[in-house]
Amino acid sequence: MKLWAQKRMKSLRQWCKTLANRLNKSKEPAIDFCCKNCETTFTGHYCPNCGQSVREFDRPFGFVVYDFMGTVFAFDSRLIRTVWTITTKPGRLTADFLAGKRNRYTPPFKFYLFVSFIFFLLLSIGGQRSVDGINTNGKAVADSITSNISLSLSEDVKDEMDEAMKQELEESKVMIDSIAAISKSGLTKYVEEKMENSDDWSDTEKKLAENTLKVSRYPDLYINKFLQYLSWSLFLLMPVFALLMKLLYIRHGLNYMRHLIYAVNIHAFNFLILTIVLAANLYMPKQWAELIYWIIVLVPIYAWIGMRRFYQQSRRKTFLKLMILAGSYNFVLLSALIIVGYFAIMNI
Repeated sequence: MKLWAQKRMKSLRQWCKTLANRLNKSKEPAIDFCCKNCETTFTGHYCPNCGQSVREFDRPFGFVVYDFMGTVFAFDSRLIRTVWTITTKPGRLTADFLAGKRNRYTPPFKFYLFVSFIFFLLLSIGGQRSVDGINTNGKAVADSITSNISLSLSEDVKDEMDEAMKQELEESKVMIDSIAAISKSGLTKYVEEKMENSDDWSDTEKKLAENTLKVSRYPDLYINKFLQYLSWSLFLLMPVFALLMKLLYIRHGLNYMRHLIYAVNIHAFNFLILTIVLAANLYMPKQWAELIYWIIVLVPIYAWIGMRRFYQQSRRKTFLKLMILAGSYNFVLLSALIIVGYFAIMNI
């Protein structure tokens, strides 16, 4: 009797579950959409042919704002989680992405582009400030020295200084004021003297000399062009970094894409650290900025821990491979910087 009652209760629960499913389906019937982009009929939220969303923007503004804020906050939560994971758990972000846990993080290439954009923006601001400082530093130093001399003389020998000494002081001020102009025009004069005997120069040499003069007069043009080419070159060097990783771990038999994802994440971390250092240098007091400079030491330590966790090798092998990787990639990076500098000055 007890067994019969249990079977009846089981069948009753199954019947209720089936009825509930049928009621839900009847309340929410499937809707067929026609894609406005490719005119494909489908059911769901995205067109299976072209991938366009069924989301409509021709609706009240409040709905659009609500949808936009939801997208922004979703991006912010993923970005914060990505930054936390990549900074506190070396190698974890790459492992999770390759294990299929991707929706919780910002995609690797998108995160790299975001961090590198902030880095080069701050680098451009810092470069412009340096150019402005070079233009005004010589005159500021001259004014400071002259004012100190004048103050000292006025306090100590104010009553005894005759007209000859005053005239000599004015002449020394003129001489000090010209130091900045002389130092700044040194390169210009040197290039101009060389160009006077440039009859046997090639077109490339003449263009290089002319652009060098332009750089000495407008250094901000060269800095902007150099940073533009540098950002492109660093992006193109990531596959080279991944290739070096592939060669170092060739016995592991891993696909090249695994090494490339790791390369993207390690470059993003490096840009993140450099961004923090640049921001501190630009917007924080000097004593605090000098303390933050020490976080650059984290870069090789982070790379060693990340390689050891991701590739699962011993400490000694990981350290040796990191040294080989650092030496070879730094050589490639230095060569790229020389090429970037040349093309930047040739294309101003």
